[in-house]
Amino acid sequence: MLKDTDNAIKAYEKAKILNNQEKAFPYNLGLIYNKLLNVEGIDAATKAKYLDKLVENFGQVIKLDPDIQIAYQMKAYAEIQQEKYENAVKTLNAGIEHFPEEGALWFNLGIAYSRLAKAKEAKNAFKKAEELGYK
Repeated sequence: MLKDTDNAIKAYEKAKILNNQEKAFPYNLGLIYNKLLNVEGIDAATKAKYLDKLVENFGQVIKLDPDIQIAYQMKAYAEIQQEKYENAVKTLNAGIEHFPEEGALWFNLGIAYSRLAKAKEAKNAFKKAEELGYK
């Protein structure tokens, strides 16, 4: 399976170069790297590389089409995992501008704020997520 995954990554990377306006290529690459993060036994350096690739690819998706809600969630998820909480806050706030009724964005914003020790902002974000039915 890993060989197939490597071939898919190479193909999508080439496709991104050939058509840098197609959002499906970075989107699918982001999904592949997310799946690779869940492979048991990966070392810290490999995990860091995959997280960087997640941020890069979902960031590109957002630039190409800011109306893809999951791209904000995936990018922010990786930024939180990287402990880049300020970046996650920016990503989530951008997502909330487009999707103000998406409880998952608010919930993850609460997580990012709590990691930044911004208790009031975290509480407000968690409250909004709960109001939207996200638990």
